[in-house]
Amino acid sequence: MNVPLKIILAAIIICLCQRSLLAQTIDDSFTFDAPDSVAIGDTFSVRYSLDLKYLERYMSPSFKGFDFIDMDYEIAKGCCTFTYRLKAVTIGLVHIQPMRAVVKGKEVLSQSRDILVCPDDKNRFLADVVNSFLLDNRIAPDTCDVSFIYTSPEYTVVSSRKAHCFAVIANEDYASYLDTPILAYGFEHVIESPIPEFLDFLNCYRHQLQYIKSKGFNKHILGDQISPLLKNIEWGQKAPYNSECPMVVSDSVMVRAVAGCGPVAIGQIMKYYGLPGSEDPASLLAYIGSSTETIYGALTTSSHSLSYRDALVDSLGFSPQCRLLTLPQDKLVELTISDLQHGWPVLVMNDSHAFICDGFKDDYLHFNLGWDGIGNGYFKVIKSPLENNKGHLFHSIMYKAVPDHSKGSEKSVKLDRKTRLKDVLTVLEMETIHSLKVTGRLNGADVKLLRRMAGAVDDGDYLSWIGSLQNLDLSQAIFTNDKENPYLQVNAVESKVKLWRDIPVISYGMPFRFERREYDFTFMTEEQWEEIIKYRMHIGDGFRIIKDGNSFIVEYLLTKNKVASNTFTGCINLKNLILPEGTPR
Repeated sequence: MNVPLKIILAAIIICLCQRSLLAQTIDDSFTFDAPDSVAIGDTFSVRYSLDLKYLERYMSPSFKGFDFIDMDYEIAKGCCTFTYRLKAVTIGLVHIQPMRAVVKGKEVLSQSRDILVCPDDKNRFLADVVNSFLLDNRIAPDTCDVSFIYTSPEYTVVSSRKAHCFAVIANEDYASYLDTPILAYGFEHVIESPIPEFLDFLNCYRHQLQYIKSKGFNKHILGDQISPLLKNIEWGQKAPYNSECPMVVSDSVMVRAVAGCGPVAIGQIMKYYGLPGSEDPASLLAYIGSSTETIYGALTTSSHSLSYRDALVDSLGFSPQCRLLTLPQDKLVELTISDLQHGWPVLVMNDSHAFICDGFKDDYLHFNLGWDGIGNGYFKVIKSPLENNKGHLFHSIMYKAVPDHSKGSEKSVKLDRKTRLKDVLTVLEMETIHSLKVTGRLNGADVKLLRRMAGAVDDGDYLSWIGSLQNLDLSQAIFTNDKENPYLQVNAVESKVKLWRDIPVISYGMPFRFERREYDFTFMTEEQWEEIIKYRMHIGDGFRIIKDGNSFIVEYLLTKNKVASNTFTGCINLKNLILPEGTPR
């Protein structure tokens, strides 16, 4: 009878597994002694005893949840006793690992059990917070171990292997200023030791907690819950994801460079959408790296966030609507929530890391940090007007980073004195057209619409719509004089607009000269504004300045057969622009 090779191999594997299980049996004579309970920070001893007569060799346990101090052994009356001194660093029910030994050619295990590590007065507050947190998530605290991974003056990072979770907790001096001391948490992966990159990421909470202690706390309301969109997509920067990255020198040895946080974040979004290439992560990340001005290193790889949009649109199949935005945090959070509600994960960036926001719950955003799932979880959003991005989870986002499903759409339209551009385009076409040819008369309102279609968001309203126009043919268009419809309006102060006039100065015995008087809108007085009106300085070739309440607005106007230097500024989508022949600029 011919037995298939697969069946033979399976039988061998089963036999080996059974032998392994039989070999590691608990020997009742291999005794174990430890206290029933200790306090966090206490030093205590654990003893293992075994008949020396048949002992061939032993293997020390790995004491997870405890710091190892030292080990000693004693031989008396034919018995060998191993004494390990440990320090309790994990609160809760912690398992003492069995010791292994080889007796008569067989591997045996000692007895073992759990001991209860109780919080001391210093850690009582944190222990109570953890217990409440576990209960809120339907986990019995008395069945868990809680390790203190890292402590700063402002917060503490805790982790539990049994509950498979981590949490970042505001320390007692700061917790009373919050609605809850839980700053961040996750049930996807355990954090078993301090991770420098993760602690750097949490630094914003140090600044936020210091701020709210003096200024007070404002809760950020995010809306209805969106579960994490990326689900089990958990890429990282090391093997196997960096296997196509270049080799670099590290300590005189050639090693494979890490993939970089930017490429990993972009790659995971592509995987979410199922875009071409995402089934081969290593090759995709190397390709993204070559498209994003990436500088490779053995430990850290960096890429410039300003290159991300061009890579997404020009090389990776994303819509021209996507854009890199650096705005106040409240606005960035609002735009992030809008994308998530559409089912679009958001590429977000801080000073040192690019990662993904893919969900939210209550006032917590869910982040995929791009570290093989480590650190993924919910992070509390705290309103704080801190400068220099110190207290912000992120300071930039790639808004509307979605695949381009209308790539190549084209249209030609003809305008006259009565027909305007908005009359010949549908709302969908305004958003999705990539190439447009316009024939006929253009007024200021038409140019304003073209600017929006080409990516300029002059009013800061990113939530309404953004166009995809990349190619604009105006070779048969006519620019008309239009003093009624400005194509662009800007705040004079924000744009740092200044005016001046030369005043003749006559002094006895001195030659005639002019003195320049400058008008700065940042410090504009009513008297100065009246002077500007009097000398008609507020009106010029293709512009006028108006006063709107306490603000001064510069309106740019279309001039016959002329294109000004700012007519298409801010139109970040435009790749090709054809103007009428002979048009002055």
